[in-house]
Amino acid sequence: MSDTPIIQTFAFKDEQIEAVNLDRQSKGLSVRSLGRTELGRLASATSGEVNGATLQLPTTGYHTAKETVLMESVRSAIRLGDKLIELTK
Repeated sequence: MSDTPIIQTFAFKDEQIEAVNLDRQSKGLSVRSLGRTELGRLASATSGEVNGATLQLPTTGYHTAKETVLMESVRSAIRLGDKLIELTK
C-alpha cells in the first residue's frame, strides 16, 4: 500500500440540504429528503432494525457500462477497512 493518507471528506451534500431545510422550515415549507439508497430503503422497511453504513468510492461514468474507479480510491477504502477492523480488536 502507498503512503497516501486515507481520504478524509465530509458529507457536503447532506450539510447543504440540511441548511436549505432550515431555511425552508423557517418559511413554513416542507423539507427536502437527503436521498434514498438501497440501505436506506432496507432500514425503512425494517423500521430501523437493519441499518448500517456504506462506503462509496468516487467514480467516473456513473451508472454506465464504462463506470470506472481509480485504484487509489480502492486502496484507500481497503486501508480504511483495515483501520476500522483494528479499532474493534
